[in-house]
Amino acid sequence: MATATAAQSASIQIEVSEYFPSPIRPPWFSNLQRRLLGSIVPRFSTEHSSGRWLNKEVAGAALRFFEEAADLLPEEPYIYSSRLGDLVAEFKCAHGTMTAIVSPAFALLFATVGGLPIERRVLGGENVRDEVRKLTLMLRSGRHGDMDTTE
Repeated sequence: MATATAAQSASIQIEVSEYFPSPIRPPWFSNLQRRLLGSIVPRFSTEHSSGRWLNKEVAGAALRFFEEAADLLPEEPYIYSSRLGDLVAEFKCAHGTMTAIVSPAFALLFATVGGLPIERRVLGGENVRDEVRKLTLMLRSGRHGDMDTTE
């Protein structure tokens, strides 16, 4: 019996895969997701460029952007559609504001930190987390980071 068990266990192949944990979604994420899906232009609507609706491609890009970076963002954004159909998301933070303009091909991130403007262009989701992390860190702690006081 021990021989059969050893032969069976030798034939078992263990499949190993890398595990990358998903970021923990903030409490407002499901509400934002629902709002984005509800903002897709209805199938038979003729009102495409009024700024009221998002097309499916923009909504998909926005969902991917927020899935990638929601845990890094300071709060639930104020969202709306631009006249060109892109998604605009606005955030307020302790040391400034940030606006994200999301289109199917890229996202533009604009921040004002302590009165100084900063702009980042993120292509196709390549470095979304890194750029959002850098900007939100500055927005939380100021342009030069947290400073300790010495006595």
